Amino acid sequence: MLAISVGGLNQDVGGGLFLMDLLGERVLYWILPVMLQLLTMIIAFSTGTSWGTYAIAFPLAMPPAWSIGLAEQVVHSDVFIVIF
Repeated sequence: MLAISVGGLNQDVGGGLFLMDLLGERVLYWILPVMLQLLTMIIAFSTGTSWGTYAIAFPLAMPPAWSIGLAEQVVHSDVFIVIF
């Protein structure tokens, strides 16, 4: 329950938008999945729940993935988002 609350709080304060501004055009699109995998491993270990990891990681991952996909001019950016 706490992980879901942290995920909702993260979404409300705009954690994903902060990551989008922070990583924006500095990260290549092919390294983003590796970074997100490491982030989700840390979150899963810290919270101890897989569903809580989804609740925390998705609001963090989607805005940067969309921004980086557009900045790198990925041909099918919508497919790039579905991969995440």
